[in-house]
Amino acid sequence: MSRVESNNNEDIISKWDFFILIIILSAIGIYIYKDYLFFEKVFDTSAHEKLFIKSLNGYGGKDVHLLSKSNLKKQLEPIAKRLLSHYFIHQTAIDQHPAINEIYPNSVNTLRLETYIANDGEIHILGTFMRFGSGGKVVDNVSSGGFFVPIDQQKGTLKEKATQGMIHGGKAFDQHPDTHFVFKDFEVPFFKEACDLARKLTQYIPNRLSGWDIAITLDGPVVVEGNNTPGITVGEVAYGGYVKHPLYKELIANTKYWLLYNLYWKK
Repeated sequence: MSRVESNNNEDIISKWDFFILIIILSAIGIYIYKDYLFFEKVFDTSAHEKLFIKSLNGYGGKDVHLLSKSNLKKQLEPIAKRLLSHYFIHQTAIDQHPAINEIYPNSVNTLRLETYIANDGEIHILGTFMRFGSGGKVVDNVSSGGFFVPIDQQKGTLKEKATQGMIHGGKAFDQHPDTHFVFKDFEVPFFKEACDLARKLTQYIPNRLSGWDIAITLDGPVVVEGNNTPGITVGEVAYGGYVKHPLYKELIANTKYWLLYNLYWKK
């Protein structure tokens, strides 16, 4: 699901838009509640031991909380007021692939696959990288203290160096700072299947440029989130510079058109 944004970041959607959103989310099994006891009911009536709570207008791993059945009351106490006064969705926690858990087990470490629909209609995957959490955090976002490792698209393996976001120091390292797992040549499970999933999702939601966050489970890839306005800086770094990409000129031309449309014609 693409994140929803507005200028004030708090009153994110109109009441009518919110009503429509409830219908859409309910249709795909995501429900919105404002009852404090709802979380207890969910745990009491399901086999799930953990839930992710995410703000509808959140981004970059901000305002994301992991709740566990065994420690629910303590975890809810500091965030109850926030949960009751803002819009959140809940999602069941993903059990990621054991091989990825060896690198870092505290967060779901996602692939970011950037897709582009060319002028001829063919779907291309541009930059690909994998993000990892660190320091005990439950999110893998670079802006929240995580980091990214570029992926060799031909081999489906991690490259040698990981990079932090500049806001967190911009350091580069060849192993996870917590687990000391060496990144180079790690074969990402189900990488081809993840790429196929990203292309399939792009067929259903034909945004010209999209960023798909995909987790890897023991049974294969699952989509966590789709972004209709993805920041492409990290993907470009992972690719080695999009100026080297055969579709570079087309991308630039379409970007210029998009900017002109939004700056002038859309008004």
